[in-house]
Amino acid sequence: MGCSTFQWKQPVHRSSELPLVFNRYQSLGTGLKLTDIGYHAMPCLESFETELAGGVLDIEFRKVNDGYIGKNLKIDHFIKSSLKRAKKYNPESREPASFVLIIRVKDRLTSVKEETIKFRADVEKMIYSDNREQFFRTCGTEYIQTARFDSEIFFFFSYYPESSQGASLLEKEINKKITENKNNVLQISIFRDLELDAETYFSLKVDTDVLFEPIEFAFEKIHGKQLDIFLNKLIHSVLTSDNGRIKQYVLSPWTKLNDLRSRMSLRGDRKITEYSDEQIFKSLQLLENSIKQYRLRFFQVKRLLREAGSGSKNTDLFNCATVFENENKYINWISFDHCRQAAILSKTVDLESIAECSPITEAISGLNLSKKCFGQYGNGDTEWVYLNDNIYLPLELVDRLVDDPLSIHRKETEYRFNDEDQIVSIPENVILGQGVDSTGQFYKENCIIESSKQIGNKTDKRNIAITNDYYPYAKKEWPWIKKAFLFWKNSPQWTLYRGAFEIEGFSPVLLPNFEITDEAKQLASTSIVSFYKKFGTHYVERIRHRRGFIYYFSPDSAGYNDIEIIPFGMTVPKQDIPIPAEYAEKIPFLGGDNQRSCSVELSGLLVLPMLIAAGAEPLLGAVLALACQDDVPALLDPKTVKEFFTNKEKLIEMFKDDDEAIPIRLSLKPWSEYLVNRGILMPEQLDLAELVE
Repeated sequence: MGCSTFQWKQPVHRSSELPLVFNRYQSLGTGLKLTDIGYHAMPCLESFETELAGGVLDIEFRKVNDGYIGKNLKIDHFIKSSLKRAKKYNPESREPASFVLIIRVKDRLTSVKEETIKFRADVEKMIYSDNREQFFRTCGTEYIQTARFDSEIFFFFSYYPESSQGASLLEKEINKKITENKNNVLQISIFRDLELDAETYFSLKVDTDVLFEPIEFAFEKIHGKQLDIFLNKLIHSVLTSDNGRIKQYVLSPWTKLNDLRSRMSLRGDRKITEYSDEQIFKSLQLLENSIKQYRLRFFQVKRLLREAGSGSKNTDLFNCATVFENENKYINWISFDHCRQAAILSKTVDLESIAECSPITEAISGLNLSKKCFGQYGNGDTEWVYLNDNIYLPLELVDRLVDDPLSIHRKETEYRFNDEDQIVSIPENVILGQGVDSTGQFYKENCIIESSKQIGNKTDKRNIAITNDYYPYAKKEWPWIKKAFLFWKNSPQWTLYRGAFEIEGFSPVLLPNFEITDEAKQLASTSIVSFYKKFGTHYVERIRHRRGFIYYFSPDSAGYNDIEIIPFGMTVPKQDIPIPAEYAEKIPFLGGDNQRSCSVELSGLLVLPMLIAAGAEPLLGAVLALACQDDVPALLDPKTVKEFFTNKEKLIEMFKDDDEAIPIRLSLKPWSEYLVNRGILMPEQLDLAELVE
């Protein structure tokens, strides 16, 4: 699966301090399982309520130019990209005056209300059966109880002033008004006296889940009063949204939940400081992960040794194989099981002090000192490439066109301003639960029983940001044929603008309590490698996506059909046309439904009885099939530019549905974790080292 012009890849850089979660909707309330590379997100809650508190409004305004140097990667990229495009699409090569307004609502807190927490049904069974080990394996030892985040508005505009003095006066006046209005959250009035009649570049990015109608400067003169009203709407949308950029998590052990402690014999850190269940299982989780990684490296070295053959002179490879063979008698699953049982009974988190654990921990410590054996022999370019170091870990894949502003290895792209990348070079549709591996290869075979899929946080608003911009694109004049007929007149010129409105959001989370087919279970228990080859090493847990529309228009020809709209990532909506149930059941095309969604008006419903009495149901079905095709709504094909602007708010409402949105980032979960947590396999059955003799 996948397009020849498209490629998924793993992010180049990611902070190891935060778990692999997308945003507040997946992070808050999420269980965390500790591994040696950081926390692993484990969604275990079916529902919970939250409370929102805090937030300080901060406004920053500055004039920017080509020599701009900043300190915030996200803001700097926005400003530099906007400056670059404002210059690029300046047909007369004039020097623009460019400004950026940054509005933040900082340090907002959102917390889980403990009394509203409801676990998934399968987790409830673990709790009632007092299965602590399975609970911690499935949900981790802690959960994200509180998140601190910032909501931001980036507003950039450029225009072409009559003089540099005029731009400086404007800057001073705006700064003065910001100082006067800084503490008035909902009554920002900083552009009130601004009035410009010039070609303008405009770009806006807002962290919000609230849809809003943007202002269009190009359509008329820029009136500061209108702009202030628009900015107040933006601030209101951010204040009413509980979405933003996560800055900090506050973790809490599951054992601190009063309801959970009352139903399970948990020993949390509030009872006995030197011992707690979460600390013991955290230690065991780290040890288990180390064993998995050791056994995976052992598999790789054994495979390379077999491929090298007996005549190989690779001394380093033979030495590494000897090291692994010597430690194999300690680092194995039988030894781990003995250690695990002893640790649970001993009530201590110091595994090295436990006789059954010390040999295995010492052996692993020794191997960790031997960087050569773990670092020199990687995965190789063989048929086993997908069985790499990532098979037991959660992963992310990103759209190769996405410019991650938080990455220190970021490369600037023309992503949003290149129609070919925006709406042509896009990936095929990705579905939750689809099999994939770390190389970006998708697997067509699906082993998940569709009816068993459950998604988390169904009521969440899943939009997280809105980007809107437009710029002068080209100069237009009469077509040649009109010039020929009106040769005695000079053709007027007007500006063609290109705009884009884009919503970014997330799919719901696929909860890991689905069922897989009996065939898949049998295949996994027989040969885990065969399972991976058929279904992938991971499955898609959540999707980050985008959708919106590109539009070209000429504001100087508002009464003419000089407007084109190109939607992307959207399901074209239909109108519901009621069909009486007694007739619908007799029409094959309708399939027995008493409703049929159409995008056209059907006015002849009164003739249904006559057509049915005449035995014309098949003919009627054919007519309805033709009439009910997915026609493009009038909102996407306006007759005039004025009609487009008049109905723009309705057009934006069409994009609430994200079923057909374009995926740009995927969250992947390892199949190994699912198979073990569901009791389909034991950890030792995932051992690849046993495959090579």
